[in-house]
Amino acid sequence: MRIRSAVTLSLAVVAIASCGGSSDDGSSTSADGTTGSSANSIPEGVESTGGGAINGAVISLLSPELGLFAIDRATDAVTALKMPGVGFVDRENQPVLVGDAVYTMTRTTIEGQSFSNNIGLGKVDLASGEGSELVQIGTDRETDDSQDLNEYALIGGDETNIWVERSKFAESAGSAYMSFDSESGAAGTEFTASEYDLTNDSGTCSGDFRDPIVASDGRIIGVTAGWPSVVDPANGEVEPLADWCSFDDSLVLSNLITASEFNDFATTEDGAPLPSDSAQQLVDFIETPVSDNTMVEGDGSLWWVFQRNTAYQSGDTSVAVSVGGIAEFDLTTNSVVNVWPFGPESVTFEAGEDGFSGTVSSLSQADLRYLDGELWIMDSRDDAPLRVLDPATGELTLVAVPKDDGVDETSATLISSDPDSIWLDVTQWVVTVGEDDLESRSGVGFIDQVDPATRTFVSSIDQNSIILS
Repeated sequence: MRIRSAVTLSLAVVAIASCGGSSDDGSSTSADGTTGSSANSIPEGVESTGGGAINGAVISLLSPELGLFAIDRATDAVTALKMPGVGFVDRENQPVLVGDAVYTMTRTTIEGQSFSNNIGLGKVDLASGEGSELVQIGTDRETDDSQDLNEYALIGGDETNIWVERSKFAESAGSAYMSFDSESGAAGTEFTASEYDLTNDSGTCSGDFRDPIVASDGRIIGVTAGWPSVVDPANGEVEPLADWCSFDDSLVLSNLITASEFNDFATTEDGAPLPSDSAQQLVDFIETPVSDNTMVEGDGSLWWVFQRNTAYQSGDTSVAVSVGGIAEFDLTTNSVVNVWPFGPESVTFEAGEDGFSGTVSSLSQADLRYLDGELWIMDSRDDAPLRVLDPATGELTLVAVPKDDGVDETSATLISSDPDSIWLDVTQWVVTVGEDDLESRSGVGFIDQVDPATRTFVSSIDQNSIILS
């Protein structure tokens, strides 16, 4: 463990609301060809348990064995978890917290194959620490020679059901959604979401159903054409929650803020505020759709990041503008009811060379978590800070992700398996520039914990110390 600290910067922001509302010997072979016992071998020096309450995060790491670990939030003690009969767990996606348990996709190599796997749904009970595979639900491919590749993603659940998405590799539509009992693993509903297609006086509106989450009331809410939509599991029909097809004024920024407040949300390439007439034009035009199809539920609302690159005309010059912030969508009124700006530190303009236009880097892709009345936002860009919004006060706090001496950049993603704390999967990058001006990057991974009360980094664990010790 290495204790690290970080400086926080608080930005006072006012919230603005709308007027309306397995082989025969019991071994299994992992994807890299490593063979481990069905009871899951444990790295030397890491505690092993098949039980015991988990008071912290459950994480997945690229280990030659099962790859599932618990970290105590108070002591940083690491426990290697067991899941009998399972080869390894999902390495690309962290476990998902649902109620008093975390869930993950499991993979166990098919007998006689090298990289074809039976796919299952795994569960770790936080109160007991017991891990188990609830059910096997299919294969990623039938044999190593199969051309068809299935992909599985855990999308969430409620008190009774866990939902999994199954799709074909490299296909953007046609996903199947399957539910399983959270206790027994018994298969429940399976459906394919239909494409939303509506023709009205405004024209024809259509869009796929993407990136769903499972709401606390059990509804499956996804994104269609940038806006929240709900799907009926009985028939797969998609119904928008926001009336984007009719150009509903409640989706436009001018329903939420005034033109004079627009400059809080807008950053120009020259750093100057927009003229009042340009601000009025843009505030009447720009909407607040879900960026990168990522949203989270909390306290009866959906929360997401919105971002839009545009421009205004200043004489003969076109001035680039980036507009971005956080939106709250009330699930009772089905409308955007609050917006908060990110501020200029979320945007970087880079001028073009040799007549080419410049580029804009802005906060549009982020991991989100709503915890104890606050929204946590981890920007996907290098060296981005962790942000936390307190909707009650409008305060947006930026917390720099610490890095060791000699480290050039960091990148981080949120781990949301601890019901009481914030964790990050952090990579510290060293950038090397060769004689040919080509860059190469090497990185070391850490699991960092942030205390939600103080909004400071309180510990960091080298991932290699977990996997290889």
